Amino acid sequence: LVPKYSRAVEYAVDETNRVAHKVWEYRHDPDYYGIATGSVQRRDNGNTVINWGGLGIYPTLPFLTELDGHRNEVLLQMAFKEDYGAYRVTRQPWWGRSKQPPTVVLNRDVPFPYQLHVSYNGVTNVVSWEVFRSTAADGSDEGKIIEVPKTRFETIMPLPVVMSECVWYRVRARAGPIDAGTTVPQPSIMSEKVFGGATGREEACS
Repeated sequence: LVPKYSRAVEYAVDETNRVAHKVWEYRHDPDYYGIATGSVQRRDNGNTVINWGGLGIYPTLPFLTELDGHRNEVLLQMAFKEDYGAYRVTRQPWWGRSKQPPTVVLNRDVPFPYQLHVSYNGVTNVVSWEVFRSTAADGSDEGKIIEVPKTRFETIMPLPVVMSECVWYRVRARAGPIDAGTTVPQPSIMSEKVFGGATGREEACS
């Protein structure tokens, strides 16, 4: 080809008559040229993901471009920071999971009632936090009291006023789908319990 360029192409194939018709193509402006490899993926939402291939052409060639459902607007473009290439690229729903429980800390350095600070490092699809409370040291009367939307990596939530010398809290994450229609396992690991008694003397409650 003169000039040399790469493109993504879609054909309608009539197998009976053995005829193929080009129905769409995408050629970047300015041109990209991958000397080898490459791939195209049509996602369920209609977007198109193009891997430009091209071995050892950093920094002039991105390895991925995603187009919208009309296939004319660039939504995402990615490139390696080093001299690498991508043989094939697909974009799939994913989420981070953890074998560890969420982290919860009680903040007493605020006017009463206290605050819980909650995070779940590595888990990417938390949408809310369930908060459980018990007034028995063995947790036998534990029950859910509130559910709070996740607003940032560390969610801070004021606790309902409970005038009790003996009270403990635990949290559990609620997960949401990454893409519409994706089934996501719910993290079922409860956090460690934290003591929230008004005086802070947990030893008096054992």
